[in-house]
Amino acid sequence: MKDSPSQELTGLVTRRRQIVDMIVAETNRLQAATRRNRRDIQTHIGWLQKRLKQIDDEIKRDIKNGPLWRTTDQIL
Repeated sequence: MKDSPSQELTGLVTRRRQIVDMIVAETNRLQAATRRNRRDIQTHIGWLQKRLKQIDDEIKRDIKNGPLWRTTDQIL
């Protein structure tokens, strides 16, 4: 069983992957979208990209603050 910090990091990485998948899906939709829907899709992509950056920052912070993760990151 994973400890709490490991579970949190795993959850963030999983969520990050989901958001990347949503960005790809919305980008694909954008190519076929009508003019009326393009702005909405572009707005959503922008929001997803902002959220992706926030999650990346959270992951970096967790790695930096966790002694085990920091050591593993340094080795890699």
